[in-house]
Amino acid sequence: MEFNIIPLGVGISVSKSLVHAVKELDKRKVKYEITSMGTIFEAKNIEEAFDLVREAHEAVFETSVKRVVTTVRIDDRRDVERSMEDKSQIIGKNDQEGLSVQGFPSRVFTAFIHINPRPLTSLEGSSTFLIVSGP
Repeated sequence: MEFNIIPLGVGISVSKSLVHAVKELDKRKVKYEITSMGTIFEAKNIEEAFDLVREAHEAVFETSVKRVVTTVRIDDRRDVERSMEDKSQIIGKNDQEGLSVQGFPSRVFTAFIHINPRPLTSLEGSSTFLIVSGP
């Protein structure tokens, strides 16, 4: 499961608020990886996963934050047991073999677009990032 917690109204830097969410992961002794856009972790089942995200979400409120937005992405495969490392190794192996994903050669590009949340009537100040990599 991957989740992203955004404390609102705390200024530009949010790390002081988010450290409490990470402490919840540590308390539960789950395997996790913090990325620039969220946190990925492994859970035994969907109930444990949602419970952990709820606890991390609530932990951010303990820092006197008044509003928090949490986004969750679930990868729930039940026919084969896979770890986070397994998935990374499989992708790396496919990349080395030049296999394609959704019809695109795997070495051509990787793109990520992020638009800061703004009301639809005003996208002023939004930002877009494009990360391009190749052989």
